[in-house]
Amino acid sequence: MMRTADLPKKIAVLMGGPSTERDVSLATGHGISKALRSLGAEVVGIDVRDKNFQLPKDVDIAFIALHGTFGEDGQVQQILEERGVAYTGEGVEESRLAFDKIRSKEKFCQHGVRTVDRKLCIRPGIDDRHSR
Repeated sequence: MMRTADLPKKIAVLMGGPSTERDVSLATGHGISKALRSLGAEVVGIDVRDKNFQLPKDVDIAFIALHGTFGEDGQVQQILEERGVAYTGEGVEESRLAFDKIRSKEKFCQHGVRTVDRKLCIRPGIDDRHSR
């Protein structure tokens, strides 16, 4: 179990976001905030609506509770890195790769990880980068 002395001084929990998973992210963020407070952490909840979200200057770390596009695809990670803010989870490129199911499947296969066969359906003009 984590001790209070092990926690950063001030944690910003990023929740909400512009994706269709906004409501789930808000619920996740509130749950995370409650759990961190129960451990004695100072928590500030940040309702993220777009890339222009504001963080208090004295935040030690951002806890990413954003789901879907913007929260899991490397975008918010890039913003936090540009601002010099430490954050939970993987880095920018790792998040981009994990979010891209086709690229991540290709990586798994390159490293001998067995995966189920796939059938890729592409809508013309929407995502032609994977047509081969």
